[in-house]
Amino acid sequence: MLTQPSFGRRLKQLRQQRDKTQSDLTGPGMSSAYLSRLESGARPPTERAVSILAERLGVPTTSGQAPDTS
Repeated sequence: MLTQPSFGRRLKQLRQQRDKTQSDLTGPGMSSAYLSRLESGARPPTERAVSILAERLGVPTTSGQAPDTS
């Protein structure tokens, strides 16, 4: 299960590793305010949000585990 705040920390880490801004990940289906709340740990991720973000970051979704790109 994806839980906060670890999901938010990992999301931010993946975004920064890929040299993306929050604006790069927002658009249809994802507002900048929601993305910011996810990264800060203030909101739990929905399956839809995980799917959108995984696609935009180019990472696979796995059964509740954050992908390891180390």
